[in-house]
Amino acid sequence: MQLSLDKTIPNLIDERYELVALVFRLAEKQSHSELRNDHQKIVYETFKDFKKHPIVLYTKEHLDFSYDAVLKMAIHLKKIGDRFDLIGNHEALIFEDTIESRWTNENIHKFVELLNDFYKVTNYSTFFKSNTDFYMEHSKRFYQELFDDIDFEWFKRYGINPDNQRIILSPTDEPEGYGASISGDTPSDTIVYSCLAISDDYSKKLGIIVHEYMHFYCNPLGVVLYKENDSFKKWVEETTEKTPYTFYNSPEIIASEYLVRAYTIFYMIENGLGELNEWFEIEKSQGFTYIEEVYDLIKIKEKYNVQPN
Repeated sequence: MQLSLDKTIPNLIDERYELVALVFRLAEKQSHSELRNDHQKIVYETFKDFKKHPIVLYTKEHLDFSYDAVLKMAIHLKKIGDRFDLIGNHEALIFEDTIESRWTNENIHKFVELLNDFYKVTNYSTFFKSNTDFYMEHSKRFYQELFDDIDFEWFKRYGINPDNQRIILSPTDEPEGYGASISGDTPSDTIVYSCLAISDDYSKKLGIIVHEYMHFYCNPLGVVLYKENDSFKKWVEETTEKTPYTFYNSPEIIASEYLVRAYTIFYMIENGLGELNEWFEIEKSQGFTYIEEVYDLIKIKEKYNVQPN
């Protein structure tokens, strides 16, 4: 895990993510362009005159994606002086992942090249530093209200090393969050991120933190189960046809979401948080009609440590 409370609390707002998210905001990409809070409005008003910058136009015209792809780009950047470069190990960014292929060798290098010019001409570093007090207020509240309640050790069974779990808070993010990872030589070397929008009450956001971490395990598992388990495939396809969410627009995404939601419930129940039927009703109300069946499926996997088929 990142640290214990007896150490200095870091600024959990990540400049890389805020910068990349700003580009997608100015490009009016879904999931990063709404104005839900005061900080989002300040960001937009401060930088709206840069909508014609080449990176904004490039993103608007050539990058037909958003959502977690924004976080994936950000965490694969490193800042050296006043520039951002791709980290050496960026396979997880360009690999044709289990959901869809988005970032490519061609567009990542073009994006980073334009991003550095955008960072310079907008003087973004000054803006980011000017909000340090605001960022630290939320970082401290997160540690006070939620950090100690996260059972980091629970994730070990799914190949996630607690020492490599990271948290990002974002004032420009949408209401929920995103998950992403940086590949390591082994799963335990992989750095897994859970990105969460800022909140008035972090104590109520544990489910989102767990949800985003579990994408690391559930995305590839969802692809396997969708191909090999006929019942799961049926549940996924029927849900895909009826889902009210435009961002859950493929069976692979629905498969991942079903598993992530089921494993999040599993975490909650194992940690004595809430009643099983209450968690089921919440997911059903969001369109995941077969959550009980999927939960039973993962319980079989957990009990026998085998892939159900």
